[in-house]
Amino acid sequence: MKRSTLKEEMEKIEIPPDLHHRSKMGIQQAKLEERHSERIIRKKRVWGGIVSAAVLVSAIIALNDSSLASSVRGYFRDIVNWKNEVVDTQYSQATDEIKVEANSATVQSETIIVPVTVTLQDITKPPFSTIEVLTFGDFEVVGSSGESLTNNQITVQAASDNRYEFDIKDRDKLLSEVKSPKANERVFQANLLLDAGFFNNNERFTLKIRSFFGQKKADSPLKIEGDWKVAVSVKRS
Repeated sequence: MKRSTLKEEMEKIEIPPDLHHRSKMGIQQAKLEERHSERIIRKKRVWGGIVSAAVLVSAIIALNDSSLASSVRGYFRDIVNWKNEVVDTQYSQATDEIKVEANSATVQSETIIVPVTVTLQDITKPPFSTIEVLTFGDFEVVGSSGESLTNNQITVQAASDNRYEFDIKDRDKLLSEVKSPKANERVFQANLLLDAGFFNNNERFTLKIRSFFGQKKADSPLKIEGDWKVAVSVKRS
């Protein structure tokens, strides 16, 4: 085929109108994955030694006493993408390692105030030994009638206005650290502010928390999963 004829045939080929857009999106996605991978590498350097030590301790306990192994509740696990590549690390099954308490809620004007106290019960073990800041993750409030409010509909009010040396992700979900009566524990507090009108037909409700985030300087937040449920009563004037 002559060059001129080949050129004419190529010019007849229809190019999809969205090809340029898809190519551009592909390049942007590749750049995002590259930056994300760099953050994960930095995060895994910090948490890597902690994860390895925790796994080693669990293995030693399992070899010596299976009943003791079952008492090791929390564990680190890697999060993988569809390519089976590790993209993050989180700490799971921490229900028995974090205690959540809520005092009776009070009604002020149009707002229900729920004081919440969160206690890390053993700060000698990872990841609680390295956490500097604690924020709420996924949580909701469910009324006795079945009505609910998600974490995006609830305002978190930190107990104090502390200053920190690094930027905190989701600062609007921050709990403030307060003095703990026990040396091996750390205590954090915050108020949850709810719309009083939403619970006109609810004298009690349940706070359900599925995750927290532990944060520290020069590292990305660590998701801490569990299943915490706290019954709350409302004091009405």
